[in-house]
Amino acid sequence: MRLNNPVLTREMRARAKGKRSFLVHILFLTFFLFVFLPIYYFVLKSETPWSENSSAFAGLLFILLGFVSIVSPAFSSGSITGEREQKTLAFLLVSPLRPFTVIFGKVLSSFLFSALLLATTLPFFFLAFTVGGIVGKQFLLAFIIILISSLFFSSMALFFSSVSRRTASAIAITYGIVLFILIGTFFIEGYLASRHKAGGNPPYLSGILYLNPAAGLLSTMTEQQSYLTFGSPGKSLGEFIPYKFIPLPIWVVNVILLLLLTYLLLLFATRRYARMERT
Repeated sequence: MRLNNPVLTREMRARAKGKRSFLVHILFLTFFLFVFLPIYYFVLKSETPWSENSSAFAGLLFILLGFVSIVSPAFSSGSITGEREQKTLAFLLVSPLRPFTVIFGKVLSSFLFSALLLATTLPFFFLAFTVGGIVGKQFLLAFIIILISSLFFSSMALFFSSVSRRTASAIAITYGIVLFILIGTFFIEGYLASRHKAGGNPPYLSGILYLNPAAGLLSTMTEQQSYLTFGSPGKSLGEFIPYKFIPLPIWVVNVILLLLLTYLLLLFATRRYARMERT
């Protein structure tokens, strides 16, 4: 694998010169600033110990996860279909570039753009450290999960871009799956947990939340990282229900699964692109 990937260089230059990338940066930082400042002011003026306000800053991490779930697919969904729609795919296919070089360059450019956006939020979190709002280890684990999620979403969008005919189709399919992973899996496990009656056997859960980066992010913020909170009839909403299908913290399993799925998606996208070269 060469670091001087010509596809990566071309994509990064195009993003640096494009107005859309600059606009996304400005809008994101403006939105994040308007969310962060009230929380920071509230914590400073709060009479409770600063360490007890960590949940307020932790919510910012979920905002970052939601943001990369939108931006990463948006910048990868047109990687292959966009070339086809602009009538440049044929030139790319006849170039001497190997399929992996093209796929890797495309997905890495999208990932680096998202990582750059995330990096611009670090000064805000450093301010949160000064008031004790976030634990260093917790923040590091959460940030790693968000970065891996961004890579996973970019790879998913690139895969559907390689198998779809139009960018709109790739975007629709990708966002549908992302929505299911981030929200639908919680509904499924919440429904299964709600069938649990007070005093009965432990509820039957499917284990599908291991795929959800939001669940992995949530587990890094709890003392018991193999447990999640579900509401059930006759019980308080804050009861812990064990989530121990695998004897590892939820975030560890989540990271492993996301990296494995990312590898498979890029592998299938590479093979799909290689098949297009032969036809």
